[in-house]
Amino acid sequence: MKLMKTAILATVAFGLSVSAHAQVEVKEDPGRTSYRILYLKLEDGKWDRFEEIVKTYNEITVDAGQTPATIMHMNSGDWPIMVMIPMAGGMAEMDYDTSPSDAKWRNAGIKKLGSKDALQALDKEMGEIIANSTSELGHTHAPK
Repeated sequence: MKLMKTAILATVAFGLSVSAHAQVEVKEDPGRTSYRILYLKLEDGKWDRFEEIVKTYNEITVDAGQTPATIMHMNSGDWPIMVMIPMAGGMAEMDYDTSPSDAKWRNAGIKKLGSKDALQALDKEMGEIIANSTSELGHTHAPK
């Protein structure tokens, strides 16, 4: 028991002395891009309307000075559509109810569509044509 206490105290003391002298610097990864990834199944016969809404969403995105989502038609797997939405603020966007980039996008949408109600109606319609979905978060690294 005495040996174990000594080992624990030595480990703690060593850890404290190392941490007191070691300096860790913040290192940003400028080649890292974070994404919100959506997998979607649409209601039957709703593909054309989905494309129209995505076109409007992407116009809003450009108006907000952001990068539009990438839509992928999947050839395998359980989901026919994958949407990759860039997260300009990185994973830190998850720390907000409404992130700065989301607020900028929503304000651009209100301006484009004429009102908050019109944007909410478009969001509601998009939700109604999606039969099923799931989402994930991911990131890429630029080649070094």
